[in-house]
Amino acid sequence: MKPLTYLRPFDVMAEWQLQEKMSELARTGPVDDLAKGVAKQFGLAMAIYIASRKFGRPRPAVIRKGARAEASRETAQICKAEDFDRQIVNRMGKEFYERVFASRILMLRSLGKNYNEIKIALGKDFLAEGVPLYSSWLRFLGRG
Repeated sequence: MKPLTYLRPFDVMAEWQLQEKMSELARTGPVDDLAKGVAKQFGLAMAIYIASRKFGRPRPAVIRKGARAEASRETAQICKAEDFDRQIVNRMGKEFYERVFASRILMLRSLGKNYNEIKIALGKDFLAEGVPLYSSWLRFLGRG
């Protein structure tokens, strides 16, 4: 199964952050649809924040302070859960996202892998499977 378009490290960061937030929320009780929406907002906002730091672009005003906790409280002002679906899920295809992408990240997280280890493992796996990767990911893997 292949995505509709190439995959980006940004996609991995957004999903990784979403799953981190879901784990945090699950520790306090059952996770409902509202909590899932909050996790999607957080995942996308943190991926935007981290990408803006890495590439020196202006950060969204709400998370300019740089504090993860501040970003967590105010993500609703930056992006919506629907933005995550549009920019991540729909971009690669819902079926690929659910069956392959998100489930592999969840599996690697359950093995105790951190973000960089997941990005490397996914990149190598996807490259071997012929899944198109964004050029920065190929360079990161020494293939571009």
